[in-house]
Amino acid sequence: MSKNERNEKMKKAISFAIAVFVAVGIAPLAGIPSNAAQSGVFGYEIENGKATVVEVSASADSEVTVPSVLGGYEVAKIGEKAFYGNKNIIKINLPETLTEIGINAFALCSNLKSVNIPSSLIRIKDYAFNGCSSLESVIFPETLEEIGSLAFNNCRKATFSAIPKNVTRIGVNPFVWCENAVVALEEGNERYVITSGCLVDTAKKLLVCGTDTSGIPADGSVTEIGDYAFAECKKMTEIIIPDTIEKIDAAAFFLCGKLKSITVPSSVKSLGLFVFSGCYELESATINEGLTELPQRTFGVCTSLKEDSLPRSLTSLSKNAFDKCSSLEKLTFHGNAFISDGFVPSEYLPEKSGLTVYYEPSFSAGFSTPDWGGYPGYPIGGATVVYGDADGDGKVDITDAMLVFYHVAKKAPLPDEALAGCDTNDDENVDIVDAMRIFYFVAKKIYTYRCVRTIWRYYI
Repeated sequence: MSKNERNEKMKKAISFAIAVFVAVGIAPLAGIPSNAAQSGVFGYEIENGKATVVEVSASADSEVTVPSVLGGYEVAKIGEKAFYGNKNIIKINLPETLTEIGINAFALCSNLKSVNIPSSLIRIKDYAFNGCSSLESVIFPETLEEIGSLAFNNCRKATFSAIPKNVTRIGVNPFVWCENAVVALEEGNERYVITSGCLVDTAKKLLVCGTDTSGIPADGSVTEIGDYAFAECKKMTEIIIPDTIEKIDAAAFFLCGKLKSITVPSSVKSLGLFVFSGCYELESATINEGLTELPQRTFGVCTSLKEDSLPRSLTSLSKNAFDKCSSLEKLTFHGNAFISDGFVPSEYLPEKSGLTVYYEPSFSAGFSTPDWGGYPGYPIGGATVVYGDADGDGKVDITDAMLVFYHVAKKAPLPDEALAGCDTNDDENVDIVDAMRIFYFVAKKIYTYRCVRTIWRYYI
């Protein structure tokens, strides 16, 4: 199996997992409630003198027309999970009496291609069309006031008309994983605006959703990036998070597979779960001062991540924050280790022999050099090393001489952290001359070069 095939398989798996995690309202379809009436293929209930469709029979045709009246009552709602998981239905005709499509009403109707949204509709509730992967076109009526969280999640083929001016509530990105969606807004909406290519809730200063080409407004009009706001923006290669942002919610950049680097400014005080999870090509990340917690799978399955910098303000690190970050080479701590939480490095960091940890000498509680919990550990900025000390034990002996000989013979290359101390003649090269000098020093044949003299060595 190729790397691309593995990544695609992993992508599908993690997409499913996080969808289940967030869309907690989805549950298996139950039968018709005991107090429901039956009319043809429909089960319905009466509430406040109006009928609510609560179930459709599995025997329903591929084209279903919901009547405007059931049992003598006007049909006002499609109830929660009423059509949930029905694989037979391809087309649905809804009545002009309808005011609400309930939570998960048509969720996972994977063969549904066509639905008319009646001009009477006021509310589309959370997850209403979640997983309707064959749905092709949605035209919103002028009467619409609410579009719920993840309402059209994973409607990959669907196109949408402009969001009407009367809409006053939009939940978590309703159009996540809608590959053909181009979010537009009718003029005159008093709650929402399109700015820098993003849909923004002006009342909450919340960025609801963006696209591959969007930029995050830096004028203070946005202080929070919402759940799934940029999820699966597959063409996004870079994004600047301005220092006006205070909070980034769950999965905000989930599966932005082309994103190369990210810097979280010090203004950000809170991250949600999975924020950068599945960013397969992310190579570097910097989190500046201000953040206190790195939640679950912040960088989960970021398989190209090579280096990350953690701020001094960080006091809590999730055990799986770096889950499956198999390429991580450099992790820089600007504060003390999490010894108060019983921090065990191997339980929190990737199992990768090439990972080196750096820390600030003035915030070194819980760290050790040259080994920290099974990982090479070195202070940021510099440390005293001994000329000729290849193994970092503070002395020059036959072991050091042999290590340098092996390095020169290309049988066991020395790590970068040891090379400066073994360059005994300061020619910026560790070669046979250095190996012989160290050997002669150990044999007490020569004393004229600078073994045992300490120097300040810069690491990063």
